[in-house]
Formats: sequence, C-alpha cells, structure tokens
Amino acid sequence: MNKDVREALEAERARMEKKYGHKSADIGSTRVKQNVVSTGIQALDYALGIGGYPRRYMTEIFGPPDVGKSSILGITAMVNAQNEGMTPGIIALEPGFDADWAERHGLDTDGLLIGRPDDGHAAFAMLYDWVIGDTVDFILFDSIGAVLRESETDEKATGPAAMGQAGLITWGLKRCVMPLWKKNKCLLLINQVRDDQKSKISGLLDSPGGHALKHSCPIRLQVKFGKERWYGKDHDGDESYSYTNGQNIVVAIKRNKMSEGTGKRAQFDYFYEEVEGRPFGIDTTADILATALRAGVIARAGAKYRHPLFPLAKSGENQVDGKDGVEQFFKDNPRAVETIRNEMMTVMRARLEAKGSRPVESDDVDGEG
Repeated sequence: MNKDVREALEAERARMEKKYGHKSADIGSTRVKQNVVSTGIQALDYALGIGGYPRRYMTEIFGPPDVGKSSILGITAMVNAQNEGMTPGIIALEPGFDADWAERHGLDTDGLLIGRPDDGHAAFAMLYDWVIGDTVDFILFDSIGAVLRESETDEKATGPAAMGQAGLITWGLKRCVMPLWKKNKCLLLINQVRDDQKSKISGLLDSPGGHALKHSCPIRLQVKFGKERWYGKDHDGDESYSYTNGQNIVVAIKRNKMSEGTGKRAQFDYFYEEVEGRPFGIDTTADILATALRAGVIARAGAKYRHPLFPLAKSGENQVDGKDGVEQFFKDNPRAVETIRNEMMTVMRARLEAKGSRPVESDDVDGEG
C-alpha cells in the first residue's frame, strides 16, 4: 500500500469517527475479534462451527410450544453468559419466567434484569436502550411471536405503533443491528411457529416476523422434539410402569453465515428430574461423548472407546469399556472432560481455518471485545 494513500485513508477514518461517532469507520485490514457465548450444549457448539452464540449479532431460536426454547436453551445460555462475566437480561413479553426453574439450572437470578413492556413498541424501545447501554451484555427477547402492536390496544395509535406486526419487528430490530455490533453484545430472539399460509403443502410451519427478521439474523435455529426418554418407575415401586421424564431435543441449523454450519443438526437429551443416575437438565456426559466421537477426538472399536486420557487396559491401549464406562469416567474426571472439550473446539477451528471460513481473531482497535 502506498504510504500517502494509507495516510489519507487514516485521516479520512479519523474524520468520519469525529463526525459520525466511535467505530463509524475502519481501515479494511482491521481485524475484529469474534467472541461467542457457549450454548451449553457441546453438540450445538460444534455444529455451529464457532463454539456458541456469536456476540455482535442476533440469533433466532424458533420452534413449537414447550420444546425448551427459553426454558432450556435460553436459560442455559444465560448461565454461560454469567460464567463469562456478562450481565444477562430478559425482555419478557410472555410473563412466564420461573425463578425457581432458572435457579435449578444454575442461573443467579439476583444478577438478572427482567423487563416487562406493555406492548411491542415499548419492547423494542427497551431493547434499543439495553443495546446502546452499558449494563446488560446478553439479551434474551422472549418472544417475537408475542409482540403486540400498540394499535391493538389503542385505536388512536400512530407512527411505528400503528405498523403491522412484521413492520414493527423490522423497525425494532434493524435499528439495533449496528449498535449491537459496536457494543459487542449478544442477542437471542425467541420465536414461535405458525402454519405457512403461502405453502401449497399442508402442515409446513414458518416463524412469524417477516423477511427482515430472517435477514437480520446470521444464525437461525429450529428446535424440534426428538424421541421421548423413558426411565424410572412409579412412586409405588411397580417396575412394570415407567414414565416419561426426559426428552431428546433436536436443533436444526437453518441459517449460519458465521461458518459452514448451515443444514447441520445437533441432538441432546434433557431430563426433567434426576432418576436412575441420569442428571437433571442436559445430559452433558452423553452430549460430550457423542460430539467427541463425531469430531474424531475419541475413537471407537466395537464396545471399546479409546483416548490417551483413558486408563491403560491390559491390551496396552488407553480405553474404557462401553458407553456407561465412558460416562462414569467423565463424572470422575472433570479435568479430563475439559481437555476433551478443548480438543473438540481445536478440531472445529482447524476445519474452518482450512476452508478459510473462520473469522481471524485479534484484538479490536480500541481493545474492546
């Protein structure tokens, strides 16, 4: 690059920042560090290709009722955000937040801010205040499908409040896109599903909110029910009667502009109570094992699972017998679990770097992020 051109560009950058505000311009060679917040689900972190939900961007999570969009994925993400020193907040258009349920998952509710706006216009005004402010770093918007136009309650409403639902959502989200990026914040948009009225095929579903919502979110996740998990027996000890206390949950990645993850899927088991050795919440040991096998970090030969950290067997191999044996090893060796998790993330990053699709990580120009 010619020195005079470089100096001219730097002068223009400084002028634009002075006129239009901080971070309004950068030299093209500037690298911005891409931080993420772990989803808390190893299979999903790996499938996304970046290790979690991206900061600086919006992520849409949509699916049917009671599949765990906010009560599982949302709360788990907020727990990880708190573990990373972030302050989470919920804009609760659906006033169903259960503090006891959240605390069972490890969320510190004393460090959580909850906003309860009366309508969609107030909700997006509150969202914008949080995005440009310095208090809340991780925002859960629950939910897009519950956005209520002010005109639905006030016949005299004008301006943005009188828009249709899609127009109101477009107005509310588009003005948050750039401040979200500049402030290095993470935004999860919980959404519902509706029958696709435009489709000629009966039974197809789509998320409400219009096309602008889909364009604003570089990552869109569809949550579905998998198979039910059956464990335990009734309270009288009758072994002939079992009941559902778990659910396999499938997360399909419908859009991923951050890596190569579009079209991939992640599955995990979730248990509503602890029974017969299965944990309450996400079955993390089974999740890590399945993802490690997928990444090639743990090798499998029949019923034998092999990894350098596993105990040395008589055969001379570092191995453990059976899936239950691996899960027990994980429970007894939490440091080994962290090592295996890091190995999986290393494999994920190496694959992206080989394809040139992973953002280069370096410090931001002002040290933020």
